[in-house]
Amino acid sequence: MSKSPWNPLEPASHYLALTPAEALKEAEALFRDWNAAILRDSQFIRHKSPNADIENDADWRLLSVRLGSRFVWAMEKAEEVILRSGYRGWTPFLQSNFLNSKFAPGNVDSAIERRLKSEYLSGLWHCYLLENMGSSNRIVDESWDRFIYWGMQHLSEAAAMGGRLEHLQLSSQMTAFLSRRARAASEARDKLNRKMDELFTGSVVRTRELRQLANRSDSMVQRYGEKQVESRFEQQLSLLFQSFGFYVVSTAKGERRVDLICLAPAHGGPSYSIFVEAKSTKGSYSLPTKDSRALEEYIQRTSTLTTIPPLRMVLIVGPAPASTIDAKLKSLEVATSVPIRYCEAAFLGSLRDSISGPLSFQDFLRELNLSMHVVDREVINKLRDADKSHRKIHTDFVTALLKAGE
Repeated sequence: MSKSPWNPLEPASHYLALTPAEALKEAEALFRDWNAAILRDSQFIRHKSPNADIENDADWRLLSVRLGSRFVWAMEKAEEVILRSGYRGWTPFLQSNFLNSKFAPGNVDSAIERRLKSEYLSGLWHCYLLENMGSSNRIVDESWDRFIYWGMQHLSEAAAMGGRLEHLQLSSQMTAFLSRRARAASEARDKLNRKMDELFTGSVVRTRELRQLANRSDSMVQRYGEKQVESRFEQQLSLLFQSFGFYVVSTAKGERRVDLICLAPAHGGPSYSIFVEAKSTKGSYSLPTKDSRALEEYIQRTSTLTTIPPLRMVLIVGPAPASTIDAKLKSLEVATSVPIRYCEAAFLGSLRDSISGPLSFQDFLRELNLSMHVVDREVINKLRDADKSHRKIHTDFVTALLKAGE
């Protein structure tokens, strides 16, 4: 094969240096050339490069794979323009360009190359659907990411059919790019799903997030931003206590106040207030002096207010507690004359998952008062069992009334 400038494969750096618009022009030209090579169109090749000397199947195969590889590199940049809202120019995603494209009759290499092109573009298209439409189970039974996985699988299978090293190399390049693209699409899909869920269902408690928000996990920081994790955690705790049946008031930011004031209605007992303090931090939480002092000052200023029900508990919610926190909680309790408890966010999330509807306010306060200063999982289990008992009593009562009326 001739060593003309049209044949050699430019390094990746050539395409990475292009602007998206420049890459689009190259992608369009490469797509046309690659189709001609797949069809083994010698007339087109001679017109494109008169000095090209393609003598056998190996030369055609190498030419096609080179052009395909260059096209993949160009598309990595060009896709930004093609998928931009309002774009009306050339696109490889027309059905005739990849699903119904042809290959040279009777030529196995040509058929494999056509299949590689088709599966690659199909996978790329489903990445686009994944990030712009969210989870497809709202529309069809199969998810878009499954089509992407199938595309990767088919790329490997098609390349292995002929056993040609060039096809395997091109398949590997396509799969690597699709993997990177699918990862970005999945992240965009997850963000869109959360937005759509909140749009259609309103704000809901995401119990699986509670522990991660309390721990400031990398995934939560990436999802909501470094400065928004704490606000998100407070919001989720507010929704959580509202789902338990409390009336919840969020306090002003930037002041020495607790994060949430939770008011228990007078259902089955006197109404009362619980102050909830949200603590989101990497590692264990130890109740540092500044936090303890701020809580003490706020409790002393507000514990005698008559505008809200009597304060019966201060509950600090956060990640796993440090080993030193128990003694600090006891000291703070003595200083304020108000019960102080610490509970892992994960435990409260587990309680929410294990019961349906609101809980008994009197059971909640009693079990927290009887617990150690650091609430353990056994307290959650007791609240869950108490809820089951209450519901059984109610069900049995209703059943008896129905039978009596028969």
